[in-house]
Amino acid sequence: MCADLLMESGFPDGVFNLIIGSKDVGRMLIDAPIDLVWFTGSTKAGLEIYKKCGEKFVKAICEMGGSSAGIVFVDADLEVTMENLYWARFLNCGQVCSAVKRLFIEKPVYDQVLQKFVDRLKQVKIGNPLEEVDFGPLVFPKQVTKLEEVVAEKRSLVRFSQ
Repeated sequence: MCADLLMESGFPDGVFNLIIGSKDVGRMLIDAPIDLVWFTGSTKAGLEIYKKCGEKFVKAICEMGGSSAGIVFVDADLEVTMENLYWARFLNCGQVCSAVKRLFIEKPVYDQVLQKFVDRLKQVKIGNPLEEVDFGPLVFPKQVTKLEEVVAEKRSLVRFSQ
Protein backbone atom coordinates (compact mmCIF):
# COMPACT_ATOMS: atom_id res chain seq x y z
CA MET A 1 0.00 0.00 0.00
CA CYS A 2 2.83 2.43 0.84
CA ALA A 3 4.51 1.66 -2.46
CA ASP A 4 1.24 2.33 -4.33
CA LEU A 5 0.74 5.65 -2.54
CA LEU A 6 4.28 6.77 -3.34
CA MET A 7 3.87 5.87 -7.01
CA GLU A 8 0.50 7.66 -7.23
CA SER A 9 1.92 10.78 -5.55
CA GLY A 10 4.52 11.23 -8.27
CA PHE A 11 7.50 10.06 -6.21
CA PRO A 12 10.47 9.69 -8.62
CA ASP A 13 10.98 6.20 -10.04
CA GLY A 14 13.78 4.25 -8.39
CA VAL A 15 13.91 6.29 -5.19
CA PHE A 16 11.68 3.82 -3.37
CA ASN A 17 11.43 0.16 -4.35
CA LEU A 18 9.32 -2.52 -2.72
CA ILE A 19 11.06 -5.86 -3.13
CA ILE A 20 9.72 -9.15 -1.82
CA GLY A 21 12.06 -12.10 -1.84
CA SER A 22 14.14 -14.68 -0.05
CA LYS A 23 17.28 -14.20 2.00
CA ASP A 24 19.33 -14.55 -1.20
CA VAL A 25 17.55 -11.53 -2.66
CA GLY A 26 18.10 -9.66 0.61
CA ARG A 27 21.83 -10.40 0.62
CA MET A 28 22.13 -9.22 -2.98
CA LEU A 29 20.34 -5.97 -2.14
CA ILE A 30 22.45 -5.25 0.93
CA ASP A 31 25.60 -5.71 -1.15
CA ALA A 32 24.33 -3.11 -3.65
CA PRO A 33 25.21 0.59 -3.28
CA ILE A 34 22.20 1.72 -1.24
CA ASP A 35 21.56 4.42 1.36
CA LEU A 36 18.85 2.79 3.45
CA VAL A 37 17.33 -0.62 4.12
CA TRP A 38 13.83 -0.89 5.54
CA PHE A 39 13.12 -4.50 6.42
CA THR A 40 10.05 -6.26 7.77
CA GLY A 41 10.51 -9.89 8.75
CA SER A 42 12.03 -12.28 11.24
CA THR A 43 14.29 -11.29 14.11
CA LYS A 44 17.01 -13.62 12.81
CA ALA A 45 17.02 -11.96 9.38
CA GLY A 46 16.80 -8.47 10.89
CA LEU A 47 19.88 -9.05 13.05
CA GLU A 48 21.80 -10.23 10.00
CA ILE A 49 20.71 -7.13 8.10
CA TYR A 50 21.73 -4.81 10.95
CA LYS A 51 25.15 -6.45 11.07
CA LYS A 52 25.73 -6.16 7.31
CA CYS A 53 24.45 -2.59 7.18
CA GLY A 54 26.61 -1.62 10.15
CA GLU A 55 29.72 -2.91 8.37
CA LYS A 56 28.92 -0.63 5.41
CA PHE A 57 27.56 2.32 7.45
CA VAL A 58 24.19 1.95 5.73
CA LYS A 59 21.12 3.08 7.63
CA ALA A 60 18.71 0.28 8.54
CA ILE A 61 15.17 0.24 9.85
CA CYS A 62 14.01 -3.23 10.85
CA GLU A 63 10.52 -4.22 11.89
CA MET A 64 11.16 -7.69 13.22
CA GLY A 65 8.96 -10.52 14.42
CA GLY A 66 7.46 -9.83 17.76
CA SER A 67 5.41 -11.66 20.29
CA SER A 68 2.31 -9.52 20.64
CA ALA A 69 -0.08 -10.48 23.40
CA GLY A 70 -3.84 -10.43 23.76
CA ILE A 71 -5.50 -10.03 27.14
CA VAL A 72 -8.98 -11.26 28.07
CA PHE A 73 -10.46 -9.94 31.29
CA VAL A 74 -13.30 -11.59 33.17
CA ASP A 75 -15.75 -8.78 32.29
CA ALA A 76 -15.03 -8.87 28.53
CA ASP A 77 -17.82 -9.30 25.97
CA LEU A 78 -16.54 -12.72 24.87
CA GLU A 79 -18.34 -12.79 21.50
CA VAL A 80 -16.75 -9.50 20.42
CA THR A 81 -13.42 -10.35 22.06
CA MET A 82 -13.12 -13.71 20.32
CA GLU A 83 -13.79 -12.23 16.90
CA ASN A 84 -11.26 -9.45 17.56
CA LEU A 85 -8.67 -11.97 18.75
CA TYR A 86 -9.28 -14.13 15.69
CA TRP A 87 -8.50 -11.22 13.36
CA ALA A 88 -5.62 -9.99 15.56
CA ARG A 89 -3.99 -13.38 15.03
CA PHE A 90 -5.04 -14.41 11.54
CA LEU A 91 -5.32 -11.21 9.47
CA ASN A 92 -3.51 -11.76 6.18
CA CYS A 93 -3.31 -15.51 6.88
CA GLY A 94 -1.44 -14.76 10.10
CA GLN A 95 1.47 -13.31 8.14
CA VAL A 96 1.63 -10.04 10.06
CA CYS A 97 4.59 -9.36 12.33
CA SER A 98 2.35 -7.72 14.93
CA ALA A 99 -0.12 -10.63 15.03
CA VAL A 100 -1.16 -11.80 18.49
CA LYS A 101 0.90 -14.86 19.43
CA ARG A 102 0.12 -15.14 23.16
CA LEU A 103 -3.05 -14.84 25.21
CA PHE A 104 -3.36 -13.88 28.85
CA ILE A 105 -6.77 -14.93 30.11
CA GLU A 106 -8.25 -14.41 33.56
CA LYS A 107 -8.90 -17.79 35.19
CA PRO A 108 -12.68 -17.48 35.64
CA VAL A 109 -13.19 -17.26 31.85
CA TYR A 110 -10.21 -19.35 30.71
CA ASP A 111 -12.12 -22.51 29.74
CA GLN A 112 -14.89 -20.53 28.08
CA VAL A 113 -12.43 -18.41 26.06
CA LEU A 114 -10.44 -21.44 25.01
CA GLN A 115 -13.56 -23.29 23.84
CA LYS A 116 -14.88 -20.25 21.94
CA PHE A 117 -11.52 -19.78 20.21
CA VAL A 118 -11.33 -23.45 19.23
CA ASP A 119 -14.93 -23.27 17.95
CA ARG A 120 -14.06 -20.18 15.89
CA LEU A 121 -11.02 -21.89 14.38
CA LYS A 122 -13.11 -24.90 13.38
CA GLN A 123 -15.14 -22.56 11.13
CA VAL A 124 -12.10 -21.43 9.12
CA LYS A 125 -12.19 -22.27 5.41
CA ILE A 126 -8.82 -22.72 3.70
CA GLY A 127 -8.44 -22.71 -0.06
CA ASN A 128 -8.24 -20.73 -3.27
CA PRO A 129 -8.43 -16.99 -2.49
CA LEU A 130 -10.59 -16.50 -5.60
CA GLU A 131 -13.29 -18.49 -3.82
CA GLU A 132 -15.07 -17.70 -0.57
CA VAL A 133 -12.39 -18.70 1.96
CA ASP A 134 -10.80 -17.29 5.11
CA PHE A 135 -7.25 -18.39 4.36
CA GLY A 136 -5.53 -18.30 1.01
CA PRO A 137 -1.89 -18.96 0.19
CA LEU A 138 1.11 -18.31 2.40
CA VAL A 139 3.97 -16.18 1.06
CA PHE A 140 6.56 -18.95 0.72
CA PRO A 141 6.23 -22.76 0.36
CA LYS A 142 8.63 -23.11 3.31
CA GLN A 143 6.00 -21.43 5.51
CA VAL A 144 3.39 -23.96 4.42
CA THR A 145 5.68 -26.82 5.47
CA LYS A 146 6.46 -25.15 8.79
CA LEU A 147 2.76 -24.55 9.48
CA GLU A 148 1.86 -28.15 8.64
CA GLU A 149 4.56 -29.39 11.02
CA VAL A 150 3.36 -27.16 13.86
CA VAL A 151 -0.27 -28.20 13.35
CA ALA A 152 0.66 -31.90 13.29
CA GLU A 153 2.74 -31.56 16.45
CA LYS A 154 0.39 -29.31 18.43
CA ARG A 155 -3.00 -30.47 17.13
CA SER A 156 -4.41 -31.32 20.55
CA LEU A 157 -2.03 -29.41 22.79
CA VAL A 158 -3.34 -26.52 24.83
CA ARG A 159 -1.01 -24.85 27.30
CA PHE A 160 -1.96 -23.21 30.55
CA SER A 161 0.55 -21.44 32.76
CA GLN A 162 -0.21 -20.04 36.19
